Amino acid sequence: MIIRFVSATSRAVTVLAPAKVNVWLCIRGRRSDGYHEIDTLLLPTSLADRLTVRRGAADRLVLTIRGGARGLMPDGRNTVVRAARALQAADGRAPGAVLALSKRTPIGAGLGGGSSDAAAAFVALARLWRSGVSMRRLRRMAGAIGSDVPFFLGDGAARARGRGERLAPVECPRPFHLVLVYPEFESSTREVYGALRRFRPWARRRPVSPCGALRALREGDPVALAKHLHNDLEAPAQALSPRLKSLRHALEQLPFLGVGMSGSGSCYFGICRDAAQSRSLARQVVRLQLGRAWAVTAGGRP
Repeated sequence: MIIRFVSATSRAVTVLAPAKVNVWLCIRGRRSDGYHEIDTLLLPTSLADRLTVRRGAADRLVLTIRGGARGLMPDGRNTVVRAARALQAADGRAPGAVLALSKRTPIGAGLGGGSSDAAAAFVALARLWRSGVSMRRLRRMAGAIGSDVPFFLGDGAARARGRGERLAPVECPRPFHLVLVYPEFESSTREVYGALRRFRPWARRRPVSPCGALRALREGDPVALAKHLHNDLEAPAQALSPRLKSLRHALEQLPFLGVGMSGSGSCYFGICRDAAQSRSLARQVVRLQLGRAWAVTAGGRP
């Protein structure tokens, strides 16, 4: 499971909520319900938030948040609280909990931090409350919280289609070494998707295929994966924030095998040959003041 247990007792459960990267993302069209038809390859990473849940007074949910989470509120709008309320309703009872979220994944970065935190709440509270809700039902509930949440309730690398809820496992036996670069400003998913109508990637004459990226993941080949990075959301994100274009250009001057943007941004990632290179380039990114940087692994079980 992508959500990983750190500890679990009858009184408290602690789990890790990993970030994700999209190494390939295509917009196939606009749906009649207003959403877009996506096709994307998702990898969980070793960058993770930590969520601890403890038993609390009946029907009361108290969330505290620590770490770099400017603008993240511990109220009913938070994905962790929404997931907890959904589990209470599905279980037909209202046990309480005290939840402590320690944030490492930046928000508004395209790394799925809020979605992963929601999945972590589902998993941790289901264990704490001894819930009878099945994992299959949890996955159905997860889609109402956010399109990426069902992915984080899975087991590893996946291909997501539809709104992101139609998932298929992807073979990725070896982890890849990446540097995640967050430029210290957020990108609005809503605004990026809104700007898509200017670019209409689904109207391209030659359709794009994930076959090359899938083969690179299967073979554990970072050089090949770097050649097949793709993200239809990058152009509208850069149009909304030209600083993203400058960031990409700066990263392309460094010896990464390839550079890509995750999700709707603002986080970029660089593919490295090995762990030593990822650590070295992460330090270089920080020295150049391009943003915060993390040397991570990404793959089936980072």
